[in-house]
Amino acid sequence: MKKFNTIIKAILYISSIILALVSIYLFFGSSINKGGGGEDIGETTGTILAIAMGFEILLFFGLQSLKRKLVPKIIKSYVVFIVKYLLEYHRSVGSIAIGILLFHYSQTFNASNPFAIQQITGYATTALVVISLGIGLIYRLNKKELNKLHILTAFLAIIPFLIHLAD
Repeated sequence: MKKFNTIIKAILYISSIILALVSIYLFFGSSINKGGGGEDIGETTGTILAIAMGFEILLFFGLQSLKRKLVPKIIKSYVVFIVKYLLEYHRSVGSIAIGILLFHYSQTFNASNPFAIQQITGYATTALVVISLGIGLIYRLNKKELNKLHILTAFLAIIPFLIHLAD
């Protein structure tokens, strides 16, 4: 089973790198010149990003409920099992989400109206997610303090994300 998990993670990491490179090419090669236009793909990738964000939020609440002993004993083994796998795939899901985020951005960026509320909330969400990612990648060096900052920036990203969805 461990080998299977390693293969799945490797596929997710490699896919995220390929997706990021394709996204950068599309952004500079065509999207910036044509002014967005990928609304359908933007909605699809946005939905996938919302699911990935839900996956990560579920991990946070699962860990907190276990830590604070809020889980009834009757379902604790199930919650522990789910949290174990959420934790196992946290970084790989985060990496593929960044690749999808870049692809989403490459398809929805509109150079003719870069200050529309939809664009601004997208910029803010992207910035906070990238900051959280950076902190998440380095927080292992100084776990306690940076982990809280990683979680805070991730939760702050939800605010512009919800405004982005509502607009």
